[in-house]
Amino acid sequence: DREVQRAADLDPFSPIIRAALAGDLLQSGRFDEALAEIRKVLETDPNFAKGHLELASVYERKKMYSEAIAEFKKARDLGLNYEATVDLAIVYAESGDRARAEKIIRELERGARRTNQPVPAGDIALIYLALGDREQALAGLEKAFEQHDQDLLDIKVSPAFDPLRSDPRFQALLRRMNFPA
Repeated sequence: DREVQRAADLDPFSPIIRAALAGDLLQSGRFDEALAEIRKVLETDPNFAKGHLELASVYERKKMYSEAIAEFKKARDLGLNYEATVDLAIVYAESGDRARAEKIIRELERGARRTNQPVPAGDIALIYLALGDREQALAGLEKAFEQHDQDLLDIKVSPAFDPLRSDPRFQALLRRMNFPA
């Protein structure tokens, strides 16, 4: 994304801008460049939680699951508790550890009941999608749509939703969200 690159050129030492640049590289499939970028960020600020989150995401996309799990745990320990916990569940699911992924779903739901704050349905849908449960994932996406969940903002382009793209129910959801065909 040109705007993020321009921001990085203007402020090359901003960890948040550099992390955003790494995220853009990751989204465009440039994994090794994203990895190099986020490593530079963490060299200058090893306690930058968002940096660990981005590094974990790169590892996840490269299917380096044990490294991703370790980095998501670091991000969680550095303060990104909720986001890193959801991502951990997804990586556990992708790596075949269904029991841990399902345990996190139950923990999130218990926490939501305790605080009377619902877990965003889009997050649960992404975990179920990683578990390979298309029906639960689609039901979660429908609920997320009803909740106006921000997890749906990148539904049209995020590779996380690729397994559902051919499903007519997913295509109908995109039409209801007014995305162009």
